[in-house]
Amino acid sequence: MAFYDLPKDERNQLVADINRIILEELTNGKTTLLLSYFSDEDTYIRKTTYIAIGKIFQSNQNLLAAIISLIEKLWKHDDFTV
Repeated sequence: MAFYDLPKDERNQLVADINRIILEELTNGKTTLLLSYFSDEDTYIRKTTYIAIGKIFQSNQNLLAAIISLIEKLWKHDDFTV
């Protein structure tokens, strides 16, 4: 289901889940779900993911190396949506 087809409370929950999962994966050095969010067919899911990375960087500067590493990995990804 598309992001804006969801009711507002479900969208808010989805955003919170994306933020939580991204923070967990960055902390644990995994990218399984991260890649699925960055390559999602829904533009608004991808946008939410981009914004989440920025917010995580602002609040957790100790993850700078992990974020830069992730961005370098994404930059080289074959999927054009990434």
